[in-house]
Amino acid sequence: MIYDDKENISKLRMNRTMVDIESKKYVKKQEKTTQIVFRIFIFSSVIWAVGTIHNFLTRTVLETVEVPLINTVVTNTYTGFIIREETVYTSNFHNMNFLVEENTRIRRNTAVAANLQQSMIAETGGIVSFNLDGFEHLTISDLENIMNFGNLSLVNNTDAIFRIITSNNWNIISFIPIKYSESISSSNSISLFARDKFYPYLFKEIEATVYKTEILEDNLLVIFSVQDFMLDYINDRNIEFTLNNPYVTGLKVPSTAIANRTLLLIPENFIYTNDDRNYVVLTDEYGNTINIDINPVRTLSIPETTGYVYVNQDFRTIQIGSTIINNGDIYIVNRVVTDTGVFRVNSGISIFVSIYTNNSVVLEDYIILDRDKNGGGLTIHDRIVKDAQSNLVYSGQILNW
Repeated sequence: MIYDDKENISKLRMNRTMVDIESKKYVKKQEKTTQIVFRIFIFSSVIWAVGTIHNFLTRTVLETVEVPLINTVVTNTYTGFIIREETVYTSNFHNMNFLVEENTRIRRNTAVAANLQQSMIAETGGIVSFNLDGFEHLTISDLENIMNFGNLSLVNNTDAIFRIITSNNWNIISFIPIKYSESISSSNSISLFARDKFYPYLFKEIEATVYKTEILEDNLLVIFSVQDFMLDYINDRNIEFTLNNPYVTGLKVPSTAIANRTLLLIPENFIYTNDDRNYVVLTDEYGNTINIDINPVRTLSIPETTGYVYVNQDFRTIQIGSTIINNGDIYIVNRVVTDTGVFRVNSGISIFVSIYTNNSVVLEDYIILDRDKNGGGLTIHDRIVKDAQSNLVYSGQILNW
């Protein structure tokens, strides 16, 4: 019995020794695994840190601006010279008593002024004015004088007593930038916005017709014919006006943010569609073919071309001179158009957004875009690259701002 106890104690000691050995092996294995994991963590952290530093040092940092909705008054006005149909009445006698009020309409053969020696009768009907400036003799047929109206000949008639404006029609002669030559020459009617003489930020809309245009060096000479508001300007010889509505509401975009992109015209019948995927079949000089994915783009600055879609030019895939095929038909890509837009960076990735520039107001440092015409494209509060003209920006570029 005692022998059996000794034998059991020996076995227990041996088992305990084996457990201790296995425990030490397990601990060493765990320590080794921990060291490996720690080294992997350190290595990954170093790689992450190096990548972060590299991205920081090589990142593209561009200044961006938020697109605001602006309400403003555009004051780029032009000066016009007014010509009316008017007759001047003179007399050797100057101490005249006026028998009618100024700016009233009279009939023909009405006595307008008189003194003891003479009674002055207006032979024609019209509106009476006692304000004379010496230019009453000019007509729109005096083109030589009109083209140089900075040095018009002034008639200093000291015997002039009053004038009769015989027609509601009056004319405005002005030099404007030649860039308006096409739009104005082809327009039968146009709205002029005349600046108020006393309140510079108030404008009156005047409907006019284009009577005559003539290109003179770098300017366009325009004669407008007007039928309304003659009384409002009866005593004025000059008028300030703008060709666009001065009260402007729109999206304010810096001029430097405007960029262009080249689009290719691809015939619709050369485009394959499969599971919402659009692609063309590109072939090389050896007859090898490859399917190239394309994404037709939406443009606001270019009208649609029937039978074609617009595609971004990509020098890695499809470009000018590329050959595409469709069931034996061959088309060599040779038509391009230029789209106008800005780079939107709301998400930190640049995206080219086409813009509608017609009806926009171009000022010195920025352009005001028609908000409604740019619906679905650029909108208020978008962030855009401020200077896309001086920086190399492209769609899909990751930017820091």
